[in-house]
Amino acid sequence: MGGTSGGIEQVSRLSPEQQEVFTKLLGDFDPAALTEMFQTSVGDPARTQFRRQTIPGIQERFIGAGAGRSGAAMRAATGAGADLESGLSGQLAQLLTQAQENTLNRQANLATSNVMETFQRPSESSPIMDLLIPIAGGLATGAGGPLAGGAVSMLSTKMNKGETPTG
Repeated sequence: MGGTSGGIEQVSRLSPEQQEVFTKLLGDFDPAALTEMFQTSVGDPARTQFRRQTIPGIQERFIGAGAGRSGAAMRAATGAGADLESGLSGQLAQLLTQAQENTLNRQANLATSNVMETFQRPSESSPIMDLLIPIAGGLATGAGGPLAGGAVSMLSTKMNKGETPTG
């Protein structure tokens, strides 16, 4: 029977394209994708270089000493390989830790960013309020004198303009 009441509405300040990027930036950390990227761009080239340069270098050193196929040559190559893998694992662990921290910081910063704008819609005057305000004004004036009537008048004006009364 009455008019619609005012409400709060939130509207994004971002275009649909910006909203899509924003949503991706708020996404969760993906260690599998980062690990794959690390293996492809760092781990695999390091292992290739190890096989092409380090192993032949170790073999040449032991062949020069007459022990090319000795247990010592195998242990040296195995130890060098273990050192390489240990170093790569340490780099990957550091990269994953840093990336996870960066993701959490980015999410915290974006979550508090001002991408939404809040509007308060004014309420429309309803016939019931139009009827009740003069009655309340008359009662207040009769009960409390002209000051109470003035307060009701101010309230009536604010409500008709769609403002929220404060007091």
